[in-house]
Amino acid sequence: MQDSSTVRYLNNEAGTTLSATRGPDGWSLYVAREQEARATIEPPHLQLPDGTLVGGRWETLTSVEGGLLAQGTVAHAAGRVQCDLRLVFDSSPEQPLALDWQIDFVDGPFTGALVYGWTLHGVERDPGRLDLPSLHYGCATYGTGMFPHPDPRSGFAFRADRMAQAALHYSAATATWSIFAPSETPEPVVAEQMYAIGATPTEQETGLRVFFRYPQQEFGHRGDGSDEAYIGKETFAPGEQVYREFDAGSTLRSTFFVLCRPPAAAHDHATAMRFLWRRYAGPRAARPEQTLLSQAGRHIRWFNRRLYNPSVGGGQYESPEGSGTAMLGFVEQSLLMASTTLRYAALCAAAAPLPPDELRHYCEQAAGALTRWATEGRTPEGLLYPACDRSGYHFGYRNYGDYENLTIVRDESLDTIRLASEARSLLAAAWSAQLAQPRASEEPQIWAEAALSVARWIVEHRLPKGGYAGRYHRTGQPLDPYPSGTSAVIGLFAECARWLDERDPATSQRYRELAVQAYDDALGALIAAGVFGGGTLDASCPDREAAIAALDACITLYELTDDPRFLEAGRGAADNILSYTFVYPITTFGADSDASRRRISTFGASTVSPENQHLDPVSTAPCLLLYGLYTGDDVAVHAAVETLHWTLDGRWAFDEPDGLKQSEQLLHTRWYYNTFFSRRGDVRVGMPLWGRSDSEHGWPQVVPTAAFLGTGQVVLDWRTGRAVGVDGWQVSQSQQPSEREVVLKLAPTDSAADQGHAAMCLKVLRLPQSRLQLDLNGERSIVQSSQLEHGYLLDVPLSHNSTLRLSQQ
Repeated sequence: MQDSSTVRYLNNEAGTTLSATRGPDGWSLYVAREQEARATIEPPHLQLPDGTLVGGRWETLTSVEGGLLAQGTVAHAAGRVQCDLRLVFDSSPEQPLALDWQIDFVDGPFTGALVYGWTLHGVERDPGRLDLPSLHYGCATYGTGMFPHPDPRSGFAFRADRMAQAALHYSAATATWSIFAPSETPEPVVAEQMYAIGATPTEQETGLRVFFRYPQQEFGHRGDGSDEAYIGKETFAPGEQVYREFDAGSTLRSTFFVLCRPPAAAHDHATAMRFLWRRYAGPRAARPEQTLLSQAGRHIRWFNRRLYNPSVGGGQYESPEGSGTAMLGFVEQSLLMASTTLRYAALCAAAAPLPPDELRHYCEQAAGALTRWATEGRTPEGLLYPACDRSGYHFGYRNYGDYENLTIVRDESLDTIRLASEARSLLAAAWSAQLAQPRASEEPQIWAEAALSVARWIVEHRLPKGGYAGRYHRTGQPLDPYPSGTSAVIGLFAECARWLDERDPATSQRYRELAVQAYDDALGALIAAGVFGGGTLDASCPDREAAIAALDACITLYELTDDPRFLEAGRGAADNILSYTFVYPITTFGADSDASRRRISTFGASTVSPENQHLDPVSTAPCLLLYGLYTGDDVAVHAAVETLHWTLDGRWAFDEPDGLKQSEQLLHTRWYYNTFFSRRGDVRVGMPLWGRSDSEHGWPQVVPTAAFLGTGQVVLDWRTGRAVGVDGWQVSQSQQPSEREVVLKLAPTDSAADQGHAAMCLKVLRLPQSRLQLDLNGERSIVQSSQLEHGYLLDVPLSHNSTLRLSQQ
């Protein structure tokens, strides 16, 4: 090979080639696409503490089994560094070039950093073409003034631990380049030392040098060359310039991937993410001994004991604890706490870790809270008051910028997302109550009527150009012309349609039409443009909750209409959610951090947004799980299951006498903008307000619990026959012998009870008729489809694997 000056080594079916050219300074390695786009794989560079870069060279190139071996050296003042790079090129389309590095510090100590670089030739240095998943989306954030401001024209770098995938994506006129790694650091792992991912302009007018640097250096996020490396609303801190002393004999091993695709793949990060999930994601997170079903009950005990306050609105769930205030939606979720209590009791009472009398008491106070808000807390306009304190129900919003008091500002305004989501909570509670005791009381109808009243008000206040505003004045005047409330409203309209399906078919059909109209008017274009913003109410940038809400809207529309265009559109939202989801466990937390001490894996976690840099217990299930089942997207299913476990499996919960308490956030970076955190890798314990050190919001307890109730432990989509074990059970086989029958082979996991019998919460989606016959290991029962759709508890023997046969009657 070394006798040739140019070698075309490999090419794949997508037209990507790996080639090499030998010159006086050694070999040059290139990745190219159809002769139009080219990138150079640089030899490693050493960066000295004064910032000087010392380049290396590729000296030999050898064919080896499975690929190509490039070897080179870099000299420094005290010795040299040996570099071995194995390049493995899968010939199939959409598969990246794998670069397996081994760096040996042969002799002499070296103090500095190692830089792995790639030069993208002939690309325009345009911030709008740059994507850093979970930090910066050029198509949606560039030019808006949103933080951060990475600019390839002046250079930038970010710590890899801020990103769910350590990756840089750049879309050029000739190709879309993706450079990514399976983790945030090379091996062996050293605490608090990781990659920085960045770019610097080349000396030519076009071209861009992208790199992974180890350990990290951050610079120039604002695009003006400054050192303001941290991102946030108001707080900045200097960038980090970290170097390390490498002893003689030290070795670093790392893997990177290079994916070159057509220009049409611009802003597609999910291809790289799906590759990583399939290649690396396994059962990495240690599962607890107890099932999620059991742990959810202990969360319900905690917020019913600690957050139910009889002096607030006659009895409501306050949030945060000690605040003396209750609010709808967002992080307060007062009605969701009540609704989830009733849903859990209706579905899981037989398997709950709570005595029957205790659970009955919680249900009584939860039903009372819902009824009071649906009556006393209902406005003359037919809305729900957004807030409540000891003086009663009222309009207003929480000022989250007021960290010392978190006051509620009374201004006669409402957040559409709050009202729409909590109206859905009322309907969910009504469904559960009627399924559990169909003729017990009139309360479910009161809850449903309050939800329908909210929906009717929203119908009358559609924006002139379509969709629904994120905020309104109680008079109906939109306070924000951006249709950020549309996803939540579609979800409410869909639930109203389902509730009225048999009660009032004409009105049910009208809500179906309104949901589709809202999608056509506003949401569809936002999804197609990759714009997912306004979902958290406290973020001015794209965020994960907005993508979750958009996917939820697509899924509900697909279920309502059977129109595949909604499922196809949901792919964009699902891909966006995947870009926020960690496919690797961060390994660089310090030994004295909560994450290291408690062995908290970040696998399956998701970051919130560029503006809110932390991990929290907002699960992407069930919408991502349903999308995966309906489409056969195995990565979406896997990611949904893992994120649900991250949010609820006790990894970072606190076992207290009052139940299982979960903190609001885990800080995975060194960035924060208030003092609720102390350092990277620590769990935020409570909110030091109102004289308490352990006060907490209700949402970390109830949002993941509600997500679990939305999935159950085993989920089956009847029409496709696809099934997944979410908790306690594995689906080893799913067969559909005919359109009228599905057979599941089930095996208990380590977290299921290890003796006698165990409960299994089964959900069956898209059922064909009113009843199914269930045969479980020879025992037969007849179950209504409405029960199976909302969840049905089975008593399953654990002494051996089980077979569940479901047949139409």
